Amino acid sequence: MTAVNKNEEPRLKRVVRIDYKADSYGNPKTIYTSHLDSAFQPASIIDFVNRSKDQKLVYIPSAKTISIINPGFKVKERYLSGEEEPVAINTDNIYMITYEKLPEFFRYTEMYKELVEVATKFTKSQASKELKLSGFKIYPADNSNNECTTFIIDFNKLKLEYRWGQLLVEKHCAEQLFKEEKYQHLFERTNTGYYLLQDWENYGDNTND
Repeated sequence: MTAVNKNEEPRLKRVVRIDYKADSYGNPKTIYTSHLDSAFQPASIIDFVNRSKDQKLVYIPSAKTISIINPGFKVKERYLSGEEEPVAINTDNIYMITYEKLPEFFRYTEMYKELVEVATKFTKSQASKELKLSGFKIYPADNSNNECTTFIIDFNKLKLEYRWGQLLVEKHCAEQLFKEEKYQHLFERTNTGYYLLQDWENYGDNTND
């Protein structure tokens, strides 16, 4: 079973946050960097300033971040994906450099902890017993524009989608199970084509707050 130890603290990584004007209109953009050289030493503001003070154009190893979006279309939290890309910045456009701590990878986010609790609770359900489920994996279902709103709780035989605080049965998975009459009572099809577990409200935070 994929889970985190409740006593395990989130693995946070200190990064240098650089806010700058991304275009001629002054629209803001933010990048995060955890190191400034090939030795992968922790990045510091002082080191960055010393390296770039005589340069107008600098190349920064920008750490890719994924934003978890809540139902109000606001960023709930960010995490480092483990990827990075070099980004060129005109130092004249930088207007703020600060430190920030971000979780390393999805499994160290608060959202992951929430999903583990939902999945663990679901393993005690009647549907889980009838389907003879054991163990699960959790991962983001979408990642368009480095933003994620939907997550998968994967029991192998059954995949659940956690979207906007609602727990749904992944569409193709439900369609396969629905073909077997003995499982049809577990599902309720909505007018949007998605399937709900008959007792789905018991397994997630569906308040959308």
